[in-house]
Amino acid sequence: MALPGEIYGAALYLAVACTILAYLGQTWAQARTTPVRTAIILSMEPLFAALFAWWWIGERLGWWGWMGAGLILWGIILAELRPFLGKKFKT
Repeated sequence: MALPGEIYGAALYLAVACTILAYLGQTWAQARTTPVRTAIILSMEPLFAALFAWWWIGERLGWWGWMGAGLILWGIILAELRPFLGKKFKT
């Protein structure tokens, strides 16, 4: 089955823009910040994806989608902050 030429162009664009450039940017930024900040920033990717989809194409996330996204984000933040909170409240 042959695909239209536009498909190959779109796949090439996505490979370059969304994969190669994204990984280059992430590795550059990770070398210049702490692991905790990196984890928090990267955990916000689904939030920005949802906001961008809403702004650009009017996609709406349902109640369960927002709850799931919030729980994932909250879990990552708690996991990253746990060592700091454990030291502060240790008896």
